[in-house]
Amino acid sequence: MKEVLETLPKDWFFIHIHPDKIKCICFFCLYHRGNAIPNAPQMFDAFVAAENGDYSGLALMSFFFDMMIPGSMVWGDSILKAAPADFDPERDYVKDMNPPGSILGSPFSTLLWGSAQMAETVFPVIPEEYRTLQESDISTLMISGSVDFSTPAENATQILPYLKNGRQVILSEFGHTKDLWSLQPEALKHLMLTFYNTGIVDDSLFHYEPVNFTPGISFQTMAYTGIGIVTGGVILLITGIAISLYFIFKRRKK
Repeated sequence: MKEVLETLPKDWFFIHIHPDKIKCICFFCLYHRGNAIPNAPQMFDAFVAAENGDYSGLALMSFFFDMMIPGSMVWGDSILKAAPADFDPERDYVKDMNPPGSILGSPFSTLLWGSAQMAETVFPVIPEEYRTLQESDISTLMISGSVDFSTPAENATQILPYLKNGRQVILSEFGHTKDLWSLQPEALKHLMLTFYNTGIVDDSLFHYEPVNFTPGISFQTMAYTGIGIVTGGVILLITGIAISLYFIFKRRKK
């Protein structure tokens, strides 16, 4: 992946290929193992194809960034909620989120906190007493996926000491939310209802299901399909204009 990102062409057909945009979409691909688009198998497959000379999948990922990210949230609202609690004006986020030797770095954190770093804004600061974890004795169940790159299981594990009646279930090779809801829905339903009704944590219905790295539909297929549709549309448009002009000139000659 590192070598591919360092040797990308500038364009594929009319799509500009931007490595930082690809990295950001990679992060979103790593949310899920195959139950959403984009997903991890599609991403890895696109890099394998690029290594073999087909950059269509990565070009589509670069295109996805422009289609998905700008409208994915209200950016000002998001940063004004997060910055007062976590933003450190003395920290160089752009540098810290891209350590030497890293393949992807932390692209979404770079986008979010790097933007805050460059903004000419003094963010309000929440008092320190509200910026630390508080203990709770409320019965709490945290369900994590072992391959959730969005919200790693380790992050939730760090909270457990503050939850006197907290329990965590880590589901093997599950990713983020769509994996949780769609991979083994009956097992999830049993886990949640048993906990809500009795307070007992019963994850016995879950079974190990390894990740399938063969994508249902590849980014390359989607890219070529899109190019085919656009090309076909242009050909139809040109043909329609040519036919119209033919009949217009034919009538004028009469």
